[in-house]
Amino acid sequence: MAHPLAHPARHKLLLALLLSGLGVLALDALGLDLPLARWLGNGQGFPLRDHWVLSTVLHSGARSVGWLVLLALTLCTVRPVGIFAAMAHRERVWMVASIWLSVVLIAVVKGISTSACPWDLVEFGGTTPYLSHWSWLTGPAASASGGHCFPAGHASTAFAFLAVPLWLHRVQPTWAWRSLWGILATGLVLGVAQQVRGAHFLSHTLWSAWLCAAVALAAFLGAGQRQGREI
Repeated sequence: MAHPLAHPARHKLLLALLLSGLGVLALDALGLDLPLARWLGNGQGFPLRDHWVLSTVLHSGARSVGWLVLLALTLCTVRPVGIFAAMAHRERVWMVASIWLSVVLIAVVKGISTSACPWDLVEFGGTTPYLSHWSWLTGPAASASGGHCFPAGHASTAFAFLAVPLWLHRVQPTWAWRSLWGILATGLVLGVAQQVRGAHFLSHTLWSAWLCAAVALAAFLGAGQRQGREI
């Protein structure tokens, strides 16, 4: 019987991660962030910033649900239920650990980021000049925009769970695909909601997805290497 971590598509996963990263870099290079934000906001700010569906349901509510799901999965490492019962204990531990690592990584990157939120920019009624989220590479002058708004922390409420379909694939492939599309769709909805409110740019959401995917894949492949087997 094949080891549960065996995965014949390792090179395809790595290639997909590389190509998606290049795709996000290309979108960055096109400078789409500000033009898209201008469709949603103006000199007085973002009209839908405080809409209850966006601020209460898709922001506060979704964040609470995300923490509850993560708590439930953490408990599943010791007392598995449903489809997770088919996974080995170490697989559940690796899966949940990589989710937590994604959450921590996004928080750390946000903490050192100098990128301001759209609603803080002068163009949208704020007081901060626009600087790219790559401006921290140019030196101290970039600190003028410090808003710690990159990448999109709220979208990572969903994207952090990208480890789940990877670990489910060997034992429950149908549910793995369902969870993948559900996570991606939820993350995009949460990201778009924050863009409409003026809390994030498009690139913030896309980089959040990519970083979480990179953590999930690195942990998945690393676990296989620790077992002395190729994934």
